[in-house]
Amino acid sequence: MPKNRERKIPFQFYVNSDEEFIIREKAASCHKNISAYLRTIAIKGAIYEVNFQELDEFSKQLSQLRFEFNRIGNNINQVAKKVNLIDEVDQEEWKCCRMK
Repeated sequence: MPKNRERKIPFQFYVNSDEEFIIREKAASCHKNISAYLRTIAIKGAIYEVNFQELDEFSKQLSQLRFEFNRIGNNINQVAKKVNLIDEVDQEEWKCCRMK
């Protein structure tokens, strides 16, 4: 046994082939090796797997919305700046802006 091992006490128990398959599958689904999986189950009682894929998709959509709102705000600011500079808006320009 290597001297730099953190856990020095071996723990052994027996299972049948069906139980071994189930344990290996559950450990793999939690992205843990068998030792880490069994240790976590024994000490904490459960392992919760959280799927963040939906949250990531929502975050991307929210980011896209924020980008589009910023573009709209920039357009409004450009119109306001032009109006403030010339102090006068032609009716044709106003209709053109409203249609966009």
